[in-house]
Amino acid sequence: MMQISRVQLRAMVVLGFVVSALAQLISYFFNISTGGYQFSSFRVVIDPMLAPLTTIAAVVAWWWLTKLEARDDAQRTILGRAYLFFAIQYVITAATFNFIFTPIHNFGSYWVTSALWFGLVGALVSSLGLFLMSRSLAAHSEGDATSSDLDHVIR
Repeated sequence: MMQISRVQLRAMVVLGFVVSALAQLISYFFNISTGGYQFSSFRVVIDPMLAPLTTIAAVVAWWWLTKLEARDDAQRTILGRAYLFFAIQYVITAATFNFIFTPIHNFGSYWVTSALWFGLVGALVSSLGLFLMSRSLAAHSEGDATSSDLDHVIR
């Protein structure tokens, strides 16, 4: 079976977050293009930026978190479980997006629909990457991989 390296898994997780950030940016540009930028208050200017900035911060955070290496079996188990439960969180997030826009033919404009689709796809990709990362750590802690083969543990 094809082996997937930790670098590829990290890229998959981060790609999911990048797609989610793109969804937030689409939503931001939709809000700006329809409402314009009228400076009536500081809140009116800052509020539309918060969701994209939060998601971009999540991309950067996950980039660094996926670089974590566990030093022993106890740490691998804890990190693997954390990745698994984050994967579950993103499956639930994907389900939430799916419930929001089902049936799709009755929902909003191109901008809104695109943002929701990107949010769904981003959540699914991140979830899959996190699940595979949890499995890679579990496979390593079970002794399926050698210490020289840390980057290729998924089978």
